[in-house]
Amino acid sequence: MMHVQEIEQARRLADQKAVEAQQKENEARELEEQLREAKLR
Repeated sequence: MMHVQEIEQARRLADQKAVEAQQKENEARELEEQLREAKLR
């Protein structure tokens, strides 16, 4: 059985990873948009 501390630590890490994933997704969208605009020029 995991201790409460370990559970909270795992949850914080998961939250952090989720935030990082969201940021990467946003960056990817911006890059795709820039590519599209570059192709239109």
